[in-house]
Amino acid sequence: MVGLTDHNIRVNARIRVGQDFGCIKYIGNVVGHDGQWIGVEWDDPSRGRHNGTVNGHFYFETKFPKSGSLIRSEKIIKFETLEDAIRERYLPPEQQSFINDELLNEARDALSAPFMKVVGMDKLRERQSKLKFTEDITICHSTINQAGKLPELDSLRTLCLQSSCISHWNVVNDIVKQIPSLRNIDLSLNRLELPSENEQLRFEKIDTLILNACNLYDWNEILGIGKMCPNLKELSLKQNNIKCLTDDSADAFPRLETLSIGENSICDFAEVLKLKDLPALKELMINNNHMKRIDLPNCDPTERLKMFENLESLNLRHNPFENEVQMFNELDKLPALARLSYINQKASDGNENEIMEIFMEAVGMIENLVSFNRSEIEKVHRNDAMYEMWKKFAVEWMQIGAEGEPKMSEFYKSHRCYPRLLKKYGNPDQFILQPQRKRITTIEIQFKNVTNGKMYHKKVPIAMTVRSLVGLVNKIAALHTCPGMDLKSIKLYYIDAYNNNIKVYLDNLSKSLDYYSLQNGDTIYIEK
Repeated sequence: MVGLTDHNIRVNARIRVGQDFGCIKYIGNVVGHDGQWIGVEWDDPSRGRHNGTVNGHFYFETKFPKSGSLIRSEKIIKFETLEDAIRERYLPPEQQSFINDELLNEARDALSAPFMKVVGMDKLRERQSKLKFTEDITICHSTINQAGKLPELDSLRTLCLQSSCISHWNVVNDIVKQIPSLRNIDLSLNRLELPSENEQLRFEKIDTLILNACNLYDWNEILGIGKMCPNLKELSLKQNNIKCLTDDSADAFPRLETLSIGENSICDFAEVLKLKDLPALKELMINNNHMKRIDLPNCDPTERLKMFENLESLNLRHNPFENEVQMFNELDKLPALARLSYINQKASDGNENEIMEIFMEAVGMIENLVSFNRSEIEKVHRNDAMYEMWKKFAVEWMQIGAEGEPKMSEFYKSHRCYPRLLKKYGNPDQFILQPQRKRITTIEIQFKNVTNGKMYHKKVPIAMTVRSLVGLVNKIAALHTCPGMDLKSIKLYYIDAYNNNIKVYLDNLSKSLDYYSLQNGDTIYIEK
């Protein structure tokens, strides 16, 4: 615990009390109470009792109605330096004395003993050398507020100091200067004051900076941090209550490749568009925000926009988008997008039909996509998705076509994928204008064993699942040579009866034949 004489007890200093962190906002007397008190605004806005005004007397101001408290200094946990914390956590007690050659030589000269040895010195050096070669140090939930004189950390590349009492970027600067090899630093759950205009701090070698939950809701403050780190490649800003961005981010982040602004309060994709000119941006995570729609500038369905020109990966998970077809159509305008993560609430709840529908729409509509929800897209799945989109929009395409060219141009703007699908699968007239059949319960299918060329005919229920069909194929075609053969080793596909160029794999075991639009006379090909 600390007392008021501790020089670290000052306004704007960060402190820890129990498991909670806060910032000192007031030091002085309180009406009706003896002695001096410390006014604290807690990081947790529900931790306090008031807003800095007590019994009608104003002492300090807080951002939240119940984030303030008045405490005695004795409750504050003692501060420590990073030097002390490393010794305590990374060296056992018997190894915590740092003896260097200069001190040893001074002792030899003073004692006129040039051959003097310190007992156990070699062993101590060996143990300390392990720290010298350490590449990663993590010290979380500490009372570190200064750097101290750090030991040699020649190999240290990553330093994690989440939840500390560091209150100013000057302290970070002192740490970084003592560790020339440092490249990655995690300062999440801290509250850091930017340097004044007269103080010019530069972190030239830092390329990864993690600042999650640091109360950095002002984008101008974030730009100030970017200017201190001119070579930054990766930045994480999750859980900062960010709502608005600015258009001048490119100057502050000229080399930024990966940016995470997920778990914030962004409601309008127009704010994200303010990042469009970041020259090196490859990966953008904006998951868990509040966006309902994506609107990008118009461009010809055969062209891509000249924005986000290097953006390859985008995470949009858990945003309340109202129309996924519209969203995927807009994303098809991005020139380099290849990896997309997206899931809505229904899919999160395990709705398989919803999961499959989202997959089909995303893969069928975004031309250059190679990965969806961290899974590589196989060629057969891409073809299935494109075919589904060809069928999905066919009726609307026919109806719009009857209204003339202006309406068709609008259709292609909102269905950028359809010109490509028409080129691949042809005009859907025949598919749409097939004679309407009565609702049937069974269809006759031809099965052809690709291995031996044998043909089989069988009537099957239209509601039969692919899983049951595979089991049936095992029996009628005698494909397996031993009991317990894995059904997944069998591949089934069919050639559409109306278009011989369409090859559709039946790869979803839970779907029915009706889902795949199988009809009387279709042939299912069997591969092992």
